[in-house]
Amino acid sequence: MERNTNTYLYDIIQGCQNIRKFIADIDFQTYTADLLIKSAVERQFIIIGEALNRISRFDPVMYNHIPHAERIIGFRNIIVHG
Repeated sequence: MERNTNTYLYDIIQGCQNIRKFIADIDFQTYTADLLIKSAVERQFIIIGEALNRISRFDPVMYNHIPHAERIIGFRNIIVHG
């Protein structure tokens, strides 16, 4: 499948929706105590950050319309390279 801006935007939306599902109905204490949930959420942030990073290279006009994109990519980098 050819990757394009729409595909990356879809990845971002899916990642956000997945995070919402993973953390629905749990408090912060439960989140921090559950390695599986933490790992799943971190993985979605990595996907979101990588998609934004690719958009920045392939479609800078779209990238400039995404609020806090640079900070999100930075957060992804902290998770990955920590």
